[in-house]
Amino acid sequence: MHILLIDHHKTTARLLGSKLDNSDIIDVAPNADLAINMAAENNYDLVIMEMSLEGHSGLEFLYEFKSYQDWIDIPIIVYSMLKLELEVVNSRAWQDLKIISYFYKPETSVDNLLSAINDCRPARNETVQH
Repeated sequence: MHILLIDHHKTTARLLGSKLDNSDIIDVAPNADLAINMAAENNYDLVIMEMSLEGHSGLEFLYEFKSYQDWIDIPIIVYSMLKLELEVVNSRAWQDLKIISYFYKPETSVDNLLSAINDCRPARNETVQH
């Protein structure tokens, strides 16, 4: 699986890199601008992102990212230091943005995050279309 991680915290990238399958590719963008450029050059199966981004708010990034036709169906996991209210997380807007999971970093084990990532994996005989 090809994953785009958008997070300026280097520990998140190290942690995920050490826990993911050897066949997974994880590209790290420390900010939203670089993430958009990287997405234009790669076919990602999943985006994992921090909502507190430098230069953009996470919400601004989400709306910009999902404005591109090729990226509309890419699932997003929010893994953030920003604690969000349930009304936001369960809102129709989040569903429309294809945010499949939200995790508050201080209260989330790596195993829970990995489980959400694994839920995004295509079945062995199924391929992901971009």
